[in-house]
Amino acid sequence: QSNISSEDADREQAKRIMYRDTKVILLFKLTDGQTHTCRLSVSKFHELRYVIASALKYMIVLEKRKCMRGL
Repeated sequence: QSNISSEDADREQAKRIMYRDTKVILLFKLTDGQTHTCRLSVSKFHELRYVIASALKYMIVLEKRKCMRGL
């Protein structure tokens, strides 16, 4: 019983350390030749992914509307 509790605690601690210390590095290369680097935590990266996916989905919905087809 004690070993199982210890293993669970070790897993939780490892998970906390990974999310605390792990960073995602984004490298943006612009059309004008500039390069920008951004370092994000894993949680902020997932938040950014969600926001971008939501914006793209909304753009697709707007493009499908009849009033937007003529532009």
